[in-house]
Amino acid sequence: MLSLVRTTRESIALCRVIQQERIDWESQELNRLRLTLLADAALVGTDREAMHRLSLRIATFYQRVGALERTVEALLRNAAPGVDLK
Repeated sequence: MLSLVRTTRESIALCRVIQQERIDWESQELNRLRLTLLADAALVGTDREAMHRLSLRIATFYQRVGALERTVEALLRNAAPGVDLK
């Protein structure tokens, strides 16, 4: 029984590490995308079609930010007391 408990704890810990790595990766991707959007925004000028395309990309960016926020909130909500998620 102790072996099963230990294995379960190790599995939970590994899942949290994997989740943290996914969060870190997505955060880096969002930061790269943010910088790209800022650079593209500086180039758009008054071209309505370009503004529309950029606005769609910005909306998609914010959807991804929201999804990441929900992932982080779920991870924090499900964290066992005393578990350091840093």
